[in-house]
Amino acid sequence: MNRKHTMSLINSALTNLKHDEAKKFYTQILPSRLESTRKSFKGTTEELNGLLEEMEEDLVFEFWENLDKKIEQEKEELENEYRPQMKNVNLQEEGNQPLATEIICDQKNEIEKLKAELRREKARHEKTEQIEYRKDFTEIFSRIKDEQLLRCLYIIASDILEESLKKKETLTVTMDELSSKEASLQALKEETESSLKELESKKSEQETKMAQLNEEQSKVSSVIEANEQKLIAYSVSIIENSNTISELQESISTLTYLIPTLNSSTVIEAANNSISQGNLKVEKINAEEKAKAEAAIPSRGESMTVTFTPGASSGSTALSTLTMQSTAYTGGTLTATGTKPVYNPGGISTIAVDPSVIPLGSKVYVSGYGIAIAADTGGAINGNIIDLYFNSEADCIAWGRRNVTVEILAFPGQW
Repeated sequence: MNRKHTMSLINSALTNLKHDEAKKFYTQILPSRLESTRKSFKGTTEELNGLLEEMEEDLVFEFWENLDKKIEQEKEELENEYRPQMKNVNLQEEGNQPLATEIICDQKNEIEKLKAELRREKARHEKTEQIEYRKDFTEIFSRIKDEQLLRCLYIIASDILEESLKKKETLTVTMDELSSKEASLQALKEETESSLKELESKKSEQETKMAQLNEEQSKVSSVIEANEQKLIAYSVSIIENSNTISELQESISTLTYLIPTLNSSTVIEAANNSISQGNLKVEKINAEEKAKAEAAIPSRGESMTVTFTPGASSGSTALSTLTMQSTAYTGGTLTATGTKPVYNPGGISTIAVDPSVIPLGSKVYVSGYGIAIAADTGGAINGNIIDLYFNSEADCIAWGRRNVTVEILAFPGQW
């Protein structure tokens, strides 16, 4: 097996693999995955279309990555398989010409060589055999006087000419067949180049969309981080500036309950640092209070202990009280403000509101539910209705639909 033939086999196998995998993905796998998601999705049409578009981009990007790896692996396996039959075969493609096109060009060159050879053969028969034979026989006939011998020579000459004409006809048919094959190969070449261009165009389009998606994701992440910075700003400010234990402990408690809802690692780190700072200030104030108490009663040697309950209410009254209708929901990864939805009966949970009634970022108390942050919105949440987040569908069903009292404890920037 020579080097050229081996390269043709390997390149043809790799091209067929790439074409088959791409055809299977775009005609079977991708439509099936999108249809499955479409059937199981529960949400608005706008949300579904956004999800399907994002999912298609991810699946196509993942397919091309995996296909590149598979092509490289298959190439290595084929090289190992054919290495015993050929030595020092360099499969590096010259230029950037597609493999299938290179193979077709090689075949086309072979056909051109055969056609040239057939033309020479045809010319030899037409000019040499026919013209020269006739010239020779004419000269012979002029010298021969025996009628019977002339008849025999004429028959022989006729047979030679007939055979020459048959060869000419055969050569003509063969050239027609070669021309037909050449046309077929040219059509195959154009079809292959068109398919490869289409695949490259789709790949380039997906890469462009992926770049745009990454850019948009970066912008969204910046907005989310800015919102989360605002969310913890009040508590961080209290810890930095206040020396009142009740205020410090309430801010520490608020930050502790907010951390599970945060996405930005920078904001989470800032919240944890502020909690540590607040705890140090509380310990320092407790130590100072204890020292003062011991100094006030030195003769009895008694110490005074001050006890504080973490997260205790500051005793502030509600800014506004509303009677509203409530529903329940679960699932989802991000709220309208960019935080994670949580249900924490002992801390701060997440609710969806109509921002025109309760501003986003407000701290509220919902009867029967607990303290929550108005962090989310919903298509059906309009007017005097709120949607309470739970961790499971069973909890949502158990809550059902009921009237509740909503106390607004603090507006955004006040807690």
